[in-house]
Amino acid sequence: MRRSFIFSTLILSVALLPRALFAGISPDIMKAVELAYPPAIDHYGLESAQGDVDMDKLRGFAVAEKGGVPAERARFFINWQEYDYRGVVINLGKDDKITTRRGEIYTYLQRGDVMAIAGIKEFNGTIYLKLISVDVYVPDERAHDKHHSRVTLMMGFKFTREQLAQGPDAVLKKMSEWMKPFATPDAAKEYAQGMRDETKAELASQASKAGKASKVETSSEAGDARVKSLEEKIEDAKKQLDDAEKELNQMKKSKKQ
Repeated sequence: MRRSFIFSTLILSVALLPRALFAGISPDIMKAVELAYPPAIDHYGLESAQGDVDMDKLRGFAVAEKGGVPAERARFFINWQEYDYRGVVINLGKDDKITTRRGEIYTYLQRGDVMAIAGIKEFNGTIYLKLISVDVYVPDERAHDKHHSRVTLMMGFKFTREQLAQGPDAVLKKMSEWMKPFATPDAAKEYAQGMRDETKAELASQASKAGKASKVETSSEAGDARVKSLEEKIEDAKKQLDDAEKELNQMKKSKKQ
């Protein structure tokens, strides 16, 4: 009887513990995430490259703010097969360390890539965005491949309890540092184009500065070469003058004799 009482008391105590002590995501946070990243209406085109993605069933989009995130193309055997949603986890409590499964990686997302939200789920303190590229994805390093498809991944954001305790706004801020949400594909693409233009301008500026530095260095080298040339000419002139003086002295001596 005493054991039964102790067991019942223990169960009641655990039940009364605050939800924050568990690793799960609170309903308020998940509601905010689903509003910011609304998942697509499920259909065959999201699961297999044999089907077409129905753009009318896509409800949320995101632009990659950071590159270097692994992604996979659809499996191919004679014809296109199902998409491979590679699991990738961003450990937000460990300096944003990226972890993924072993094996060859097809490609890595680049800053400015536009993705659609195919689905959302949460497990053990991690929020997962099921992502598929809006268009067929052709990585630069695989441009000569015969077959290309959209690329996909299951991108997980692993939060610490302390981060989750800060509430929905803090969670969304951390997620948007990697995937910035947009309501329409046009808005996402416009933002992505702005990012690419900004990157091009920055690279052009760096190239221009490097060119100017090179010109200054070249000009300096040319100046040094000119000085050296003039110094050599002066030395030659001095030598010629000395030779002339010697010849003149010899002529004078010869006349006296």
